[in-house]
Amino acid sequence: MRKLDNELKNRKLNINKLLEYGFIREKEDYIYRTKIHSGQFEMIVEAKNSGIT
Repeated sequence: MRKLDNELKNRKLNINKLLEYGFIREKEDYIYRTKIHSGQFEMIVEAKNSGIT
């Protein structure tokens, strides 16, 4: 898995853009889930105020 800590460490979350892109709010986090490779895999992106995982 590729770590994005260095590229994103001084960035702020743009909540409106996350929601426009398809992220959903779960508690304090924003989650984006999508099936890839003909549904064989699921990609999950978590955006948090502390960073992106």
